Amino acid sequence: MNYFSESSGLRSTNYAQTSEVFVPLRANIGRNLAGLYLGLDADILEGIVGRYSRGKYKGQLRGAIQYTKVIHGGWMRNVGIVARGIFGAAQIVDAFTRKTIYT
Repeated sequence: MNYFSESSGLRSTNYAQTSEVFVPLRANIGRNLAGLYLGLDADILEGIVGRYSRGKYKGQLRGAIQYTKVIHGGWMRNVGIVARGIFGAAQIVDAFTRKTIYT
């Protein structure tokens, strides 16, 4: 008997569930994540992304940190088995265009 037939709704593979996370660097958690995963402090970040010059966030760091978070561990194509938590490399992206500035 085939326990993993399509009609039963069960699959033989548990796929990982992931989400892309963007955290602005103006928040404390964004600066902490940049320090933790990329080894960058506030002075180096300012040289890479700069600061807002006017508006609501004047004087705060521009940009965001982007990373892939594994919500539910399992199988990922071209990677293999991944556990719950952070997966892949974090990178600094532009706040508006989401283009990579620093990896």
